Amino acid sequence: MKRLPLHLSMLIVAALAPGAVRTAVADGSMFDPDEHAAVLATADEEARGELSASLEDAGGNWSELAEAMAALEGEHRAACIRLINDMPHLDRLEMTAQTLIEHVTYAFRARDEMPYAVPEEMFEPYILTYRIEEEPVDPWRRELYEMCAPVALAEGTVVSTARALNAELARTLDEREWGFFGPRQSPLLTRRSGSGTRTEIAILACAMMKAIGIPSRQAAVRALGAEKDGTSWIEICDGEDWLPLYPLEPNAFGDFGHIEREHAHNVTVVATRSAFERLLVTERYTETGTIEFAFASEDVPAGGFEHFSVSVLNAGALVPLDAIEAAADEEGHFAATVGEGRYVLLAGVRDATGNPFVMMEDVDVRPGATHRVAFDVTPRDAPAAYDREAAAALGTVLTTFFLFDPDDEPSVRMLPTIASAVGRRFPTAELIYAYRDGPGIDGDELRDMAGATASVAALDATAEHFGTREGWLIELPADDGELPLVHVYVNGTGATAFRQEGYDLNIGRRVGAAIDTHVAGRLGG
Repeated sequence: MKRLPLHLSMLIVAALAPGAVRTAVADGSMFDPDEHAAVLATADEEARGELSASLEDAGGNWSELAEAMAALEGEHRAACIRLINDMPHLDRLEMTAQTLIEHVTYAFRARDEMPYAVPEEMFEPYILTYRIEEEPVDPWRRELYEMCAPVALAEGTVVSTARALNAELARTLDEREWGFFGPRQSPLLTRRSGSGTRTEIAILACAMMKAIGIPSRQAAVRALGAEKDGTSWIEICDGEDWLPLYPLEPNAFGDFGHIEREHAHNVTVVATRSAFERLLVTERYTETGTIEFAFASEDVPAGGFEHFSVSVLNAGALVPLDAIEAAADEEGHFAATVGEGRYVLLAGVRDATGNPFVMMEDVDVRPGATHRVAFDVTPRDAPAAYDREAAAALGTVLTTFFLFDPDDEPSVRMLPTIASAVGRRFPTAELIYAYRDGPGIDGDELRDMAGATASVAALDATAEHFGTREGWLIELPADDGELPLVHVYVNGTGATAFRQEGYDLNIGRRVGAAIDTHVAGRLGG
């Protein structure tokens, strides 16, 4: 399809959705919720706040997303808006109206025209979503639908259709080694070239299933045990159960033990991925054991500690198993379920000058067994200890103010670290969380994130200062400042004990050191 100039496409958008979009935009213009309110009016009222933020995040490409919305109606448009709101940032910058319209239109066509029915809750996460892994976002849906729909109509069931397409994949595709550092190839390029890496072939298989309304997701072991590299396949849902489909081994369809046998009992962690969701399903493919971590700093639980990993020695290289999202709970505990084998556990802290200190523990995991490992993550060269009872008698002498963006990853990542550092020094220091108030912000959700005992305050988004104590004011970052902002104030004086803008991997240590230094000074005086 030939693309029209932007100003003409916007006029067509207005015609497709009368009364919804009545504005033409220049190339590269940014979305403005006031100026382009008609675009937001195409969405249900409860979705407009999130949609506005998504279109602003799209930069000059917002008009492509708006064009797709206007070209669709009813549940198709609502689904399109949900996809836009769920997109990662880079997809919003690159997605075209044509591609988005094709994915939505053909997803619903597959749902309505195929001879089998799938559970309603499976449609959006496993059929409608356009992304499978890290492949380029292409309009693959129509071509794969036209290729695979005759098979589905002839076979009549999910399982028989999947088996037939599995055999076709094995007959027409060849696996090749990953020979260079670069992006994944698209599903259409894999199909047309007749070859791809095992991961790229799995992406194509997943796309083919989604194109004809079969819920599917990628499955992978990113790093095997002693065996080199990893492997990838897909899972499909027959309406009740998820079944493995190995694109190049059709005789192994539905056999959960295939990966274990083919790779000499080197299955470590099995993760599935569908668009923007990841799940761990290791116990479906191999016998598993459990590794339990306990982290403590200065003899108290290191709640929220996340500077650790579970790794495996993979053909001579120590490879972190990133599918295990490592982060301790508020009690400093974390558990990982892994396949039988030998693992290396690593945890790291930095000393007062920023030099890293890494601890390692070698664990041999056996099926059904639980292995417990404790790490002391007290920062090296921390300030000298002081009498905690004497410090408590001082009362609250410091206030740590944490200004954060609840929708921004650095802020959310730093929040539990700050809470842990200040919490270990309560009641000498208190902690106040604050956020810029605005549409779509849920104060109750933020309180759940910060903890039941946390003080949470909403700031006027237009204010330059925010006062919480007599005698001093919070100075917000300038327009070009970075969130989160951490500011430790000395109560009663308004003096600053510590202030920093932006992400800091060691913020807990630095805030704790600032508090300890001040308290030790007060006790010494």
